[in-house]
Amino acid sequence: MDICPGTVKPTKLSVYIRERILSLRRSGKNITEVRDELIRSDNVQVSRQGITAFLRRFRQSGSVTDFKVNTRQKMLQEVHLEFIDETIRNDREISAREVAKLLTERFHLPVSETTIKRARQRLGWKHSPTQYCQMVREVNKPKRVNYALECIINRETFDNVIFTDETTVKNTIVYTLFIFGKKEKKHKQKT
Repeated sequence: MDICPGTVKPTKLSVYIRERILSLRRSGKNITEVRDELIRSDNVQVSRQGITAFLRRFRQSGSVTDFKVNTRQKMLQEVHLEFIDETIRNDREISAREVAKLLTERFHLPVSETTIKRARQRLGWKHSPTQYCQMVREVNKPKRVNYALECIINRETFDNVIFTDETTVKNTIVYTLFIFGKKEKKHKQKT
């Protein structure tokens, strides 16, 4: 059959066209006759494959409307999200790779770094580069206290040291650390 000029080729079948297909099939027309009738009477061009695919979906669902079926189960359950939240709260410098490794060890749940990053964002954790926070790690705090105590015991006067204030030191390498904090809560800066 020749296609008339002005015939519409829809990207998605409307509910009306789906009902027309069912009506024409029930009246005994085959797929080719249904296609030709839609072109002639409704000025809509639908391929035979499109009609067949709709009829197959209709037999499975029994409905002419679209159903959004999300059969994919969420990988991270509530217990996993709580674990991620607590892990980041305990170590604000932990990377997504390290969190993924801990999840695998604790729950035998292999997840990607991207999944961890999405979960971290969903939990409200934001990161800021180290230029906006102090770089003293938790493990170095006791070492600094011990050094200060040694200086007191040895009566260090620092006569041969020049002190500066508001000094900016930037890394010359690309690697930069990040610290995580929740936006709604002001996180404690590292000191």
